[in-house]
Amino acid sequence: MANKDQPMGFREYGPVLRARYYDIDAATTMYINDLLNMESDGYPDAAAATETSLIGNSTEYRTASSTAGQMIVYDHPQQLFLAQADGADLTGQTIVGNNCDILATAGSAVTGLSAFEIDSSEVTAGAAQMHLLKRQKDTDIGANAWGGNVTMICYIYEHMYSAGAGTGYV
Repeated sequence: MANKDQPMGFREYGPVLRARYYDIDAATTMYINDLLNMESDGYPDAAAATETSLIGNSTEYRTASSTAGQMIVYDHPQQLFLAQADGADLTGQTIVGNNCDILATAGSAVTGLSAFEIDSSEVTAGAAQMHLLKRQKDTDIGANAWGGNVTMICYIYEHMYSAGAGTGYV
């Protein structure tokens, strides 16, 4: 049976290791479970696949028309996340331990949930945004087989609070 195609962004997995308030500007739309990076203006923003200084995931849905305020971000470098692959390139155990970038797609204004996914065509042994730890055995939406839309447990490899890329998880 094929895995269900249901992006969820990068949802925290296991215990939350740290949750901190960050100031948020009014010009940013963020969805629940979007990965965030720190912009040059000092405010977090939804990350793009090219950014290398990620800080964690958003915990709420905010539209660009919202007023400035604060948001809790799960920002510990060792925080684990669940995320779905966008394609069928994660075919077996041999991808574990590799890195990949994200596919940053706009979420749903109806549910407020992120549509971010693992960019499964970008798996590499070199530097990339996320590190793939293992396949989640079963998900809340059913079995989770290798291949299309597999859900993986991962952490941020290119984390703003790490001493260097890939040192966030011990």
